[in-house]
Amino acid sequence: MKKIALLGAFDRFNYGDLLFPIIIEKSLKKSNSIKSNYQIEFYGLKESDLSEYGAKKTQSIKKLFQKDNLPEKSSLIIVGGEVLGSGWDTMLSHFGSEYGNFIMKILRKIFGKNNINNLSRRVLNGKTKLPWIIGEDDFGSNINVIYNTVGGTGFNYLDESYKKEIIKKINNSSFFSVREEKTKNHMVDVLDSRNDIFMSPDSAIVMSQYFSTNFLESKLSNNVRTFINECQDYVAFQSGLKYSKGNEKIISNQLEKIHKKTGLNVLLIPIGRAGGHSDHIGMKRIKDNINIPVEIPENCNIYDIMYLIAKSELFMGTSLHGNITAISFGVPNIGLDKRVSKLDSFLKTWDIIDGKGTIDFKDIFNRFEIVYNYNKKELESKKKELITLANNNFDKISNIIIDS
Repeated sequence: MKKIALLGAFDRFNYGDLLFPIIIEKSLKKSNSIKSNYQIEFYGLKESDLSEYGAKKTQSIKKLFQKDNLPEKSSLIIVGGEVLGSGWDTMLSHFGSEYGNFIMKILRKIFGKNNINNLSRRVLNGKTKLPWIIGEDDFGSNINVIYNTVGGTGFNYLDESYKKEIIKKINNSSFFSVREEKTKNHMVDVLDSRNDIFMSPDSAIVMSQYFSTNFLESKLSNNVRTFINECQDYVAFQSGLKYSKGNEKIISNQLEKIHKKTGLNVLLIPIGRAGGHSDHIGMKRIKDNINIPVEIPENCNIYDIMYLIAKSELFMGTSLHGNITAISFGVPNIGLDKRVSKLDSFLKTWDIIDGKGTIDFKDIFNRFEIVYNYNKKELESKKKELITLANNNFDKISNIIIDS
């Protein structure tokens, strides 16, 4: 039986990455031909089992490239995320703690990024120069390589050798779609021989199509169920540690103003616990600085996170997929902060909230007053529009797989 291999960072706890294989599998299996004739497999950089959080188990990337693992006319889908230019060194650092992430930064400065990237590739048993940049010529058999709504907002800052590799491999793929305008513009500039660069919202936007709030409620962990029973009306806040660090008092002051103005409770949601994200550390520091009661749900699975955002009055955060979850369920959202290029570009491309794009932490309350009472019908209309576009992208991918 032919295979569809889904490749992504499914082997670490980061909400958006864990969502991708679940949503893409469901979207592909809408096709009866794919459901009947293809075996779908999941690959990360290493073998993993995060099923306790609702995630898919993964096989290692080393196995992906083993001889005869993928039969003729199988397909490999790079599932999405900010994959253009992500190095092996960055991916390796995400498996460790914040201390390990700090050490990796020092090693890059001492030995150079390319050398540390190559060393990290060997540690992770990688084959290609960059973990998520793969061409059809990397396989001995006839395989379709498909790039699904990928991001690369920092492409222009990459080392020239990385840029050349990305261009070469994308030109050696069957399908290439990006998730926002900035990445598309970068790629149009460098892929002058390719006129089939598609743009579609990030795949996760379709989540509300597959997961109703009633279904999510059946998947809740006990601690989240207890919180929901005790606290009905709340706003949800999230930030990666590297953004909230040093801004705890500013953030706390802004959340206090929202609470005092509206009476809404405040929920701090750690969405990314992997190294390089460490939301849970930042959330604890904010809680220690704030003068109103706040909640931090512990050990959330991906369904807990989705449900808590879907049932919030408003979501605000640095997480792209936190914001995408809000949009998918018709919840008002505020993107934070201006340093998060991928989120800023996504919101400028697809969102409808006044003053598109991300804002600084100090402006949270002012933006809250604009978006909190935003027209629900318009939010619902935009949600449906983006889900339709994402489904069209999946239809293109399904057709390529079936026709090969």
